Amino acid sequence: MERPHPCSSCEAPLEPDDGHDLCPRCLGVAHLRDALGDDACINCTYMPYAVRAARLAEVEDEGEPSSGQTRRLKRRAEASTQSRRSSSRAEATTDHAAPPSKKKKPDRSLTSKVDQLSAELAQIKALLMAQAHRPESPLEEAPTPPMPHLDREEDALSLAASATHFCEFEEDGESSTSRTSMGSRSSSYSSLAVTEDSSMRDILRTALEQLNVAAPQHARSAPASAFFRRRPPPTSSTVSHSEDFLRELQASWIDSKAGSSLSADAQALAAMHDATSVGLDKMPAIEPGIASLIVSPDESLCQDARCPRPQCRQTDDLLVRAYDSGARAGRIGNSLSHLMLALSASRMGTMQVQEAKQTGKPETAVTSAMRPWRPLATCHGS
Repeated sequence: MERPHPCSSCEAPLEPDDGHDLCPRCLGVAHLRDALGDDACINCTYMPYAVRAARLAEVEDEGEPSSGQTRRLKRRAEASTQSRRSSSRAEATTDHAAPPSKKKKPDRSLTSKVDQLSAELAQIKALLMAQAHRPESPLEEAPTPPMPHLDREEDALSLAASATHFCEFEEDGESSTSRTSMGSRSSSYSSLAVTEDSSMRDILRTALEQLNVAAPQHARSAPASAFFRRRPPPTSSTVSHSEDFLRELQASWIDSKAGSSLSADAQALAAMHDATSVGLDKMPAIEPGIASLIVSPDESLCQDARCPRPQCRQTDDLLVRAYDSGARAGRIGNSLSHLMLALSASRMGTMQVQEAKQTGKPETAVTSAMRPWRPLATCHGS
């Protein structure tokens, strides 16, 4: 049950269903008469019509209050408002009262730390000064372990972590020299690649000279530090631009369909025998067992099963095109490797012929040495 709230003017109890802040007497006869018509306030509209009529009749029967009663009611209302204001002010002052200030004790931990650091710094300076003025002792230097010869494939940090430089330096250096033969076990050409004449840089330079293309030169970088192992400096010459290739490449970037039709040279380079066995053929079709998990059973038996959703079809097309482009690039790289090997073999044969002419060696021995490269001439862009 709702508790009755008092009138804000005379503190007379009001009905629980009455939404007004004033009692019927304080509201006045005019307000009660308007409540019976169309100009009633929102609080009067929620009250039944009979209740509104009874309130008006009760106020009219009692008549207008005398002037003494009005003054008494006003004084009582003013006293109540003043008491409310004083109580609210007292609560505000008690809530916002500042706690008594406490004297903060100075923190001497930071001061002690600063003093300790300054004392340690002074000790370090004194030790450095004493070490600088101390004469060098004529003692023999301790033997230092020899650093093994490292190839580019090996990591100096991993060898140092395994303590091979500091614990086994008494042994001979044969183990370190045996590591240099790691790069020469793949093929006969890799053994020739150790020399500078048969390196890839010289092969590219020879090809550019045959095409009458000048190779751009780069300034040599500063020598590496002796304390840190760094990568070798970049090559002094690089491959220049090929205008025809760059024109076709940029055109394929602008229009993806422009690069779909390959030229005769590109088709010859991309041709490869038994490309499926090495995974460089086109994207294989989806297996029926996998396709049955996505599409209906009757459609999974098709040779080229496709997902019914258009978003999945677009993603599948992009994946197929990316796979086919990568496989085509692999086949072209395979053909280019054959061409580079053939160029290297022809150059080595030319050098051997020149040496044979100078030393008087018969040319039959030179031609027999070039026979291992003979199958490369019959390779049709594979």
